[in-house]
Amino acid sequence: MRKILFSGLLFFIWGMSANATIHTVEVSNFQFSPAVLNANVGDTVRWTWIAGFHTTTSTSVPSGAASWNNPMTSGNTSFDYQLTVAGSYEYLCQPHASFMVASINVGGALPLKFGAIAISENKPGFVEIEWEALSEENVYKYNVLRSSDGIRFTEIGSVAANREVIPVKKYEYTDLRTVANQAFFYYYIEGVDRDGRKTLSPVKLHKAGTTVSNQIIRSLSPNPLPANGHLKLSFNAEENGTLYLNLVDNNGRIVERTQMQAKTGINNGHWHLHSMSPGKYYIQSSLGNKRETTEIMVIQ
Repeated sequence: MRKILFSGLLFFIWGMSANATIHTVEVSNFQFSPAVLNANVGDTVRWTWIAGFHTTTSTSVPSGAASWNNPMTSGNTSFDYQLTVAGSYEYLCQPHASFMVASINVGGALPLKFGAIAISENKPGFVEIEWEALSEENVYKYNVLRSSDGIRFTEIGSVAANREVIPVKKYEYTDLRTVANQAFFYYYIEGVDRDGRKTLSPVKLHKAGTTVSNQIIRSLSPNPLPANGHLKLSFNAEENGTLYLNLVDNNGRIVERTQMQAKTGINNGHWHLHSMSPGKYYIQSSLGNKRETTEIMVIQ
């Protein structure tokens, strides 16, 4: 009996490792990229240092999972963590805890594997999400979730599971998007059984139609900015690259410069500005072949 149990345990462990995926999270620019990661039990998350002095530090993990706290610096450029328990994992960078946060959603409780996932937009505002389900068993429905910032996701609809016994099942959902003037959206699919257990698809990025805004800077916070302040930026990137920023005073003089790594989609950055006189300033941003200027006020 013990041999049978032991053999079964070995088979389970082998099965987890055989189907496991290594997911990479880049640490730079005062952001974790991606900020939300979907994975399954048995997968490994690998944090990779790009720039700065940071940590990856868990703040909340499911019962039975191990917490972690690891520096991410030029001397500690990689850290691996295996996901052994389904649930939600929250983590942050300790030196930048007020804004550098991220999460991992872990599923894998169902015998379900996602195949191809395609997102298209035949006309503005009508987004078609299509996906394949492989090895689908006991799935009750599929939930479709959307995010307009890559961090906070909302369920926007669901599709009943197909009861046919076929190797590959195909599904689709049309998102009648209501968020206007938005360049990028993020989607993922949840396979759910009747007990609420879930398996999660990867998060997919979709670039909206050409009629939306192509601006670089999405938001600056705070604005007005204290004279010796920390400016948080959210910005769009059409492709991977570098965002160059100049802070210019009202006389056209460049007061400060900085640059940030840009990943395709929505990015978040942080700029520690030194003491400045109160008044009107301009942030000149350059990313690829795009240029723009954004006004900002500095107060005492």
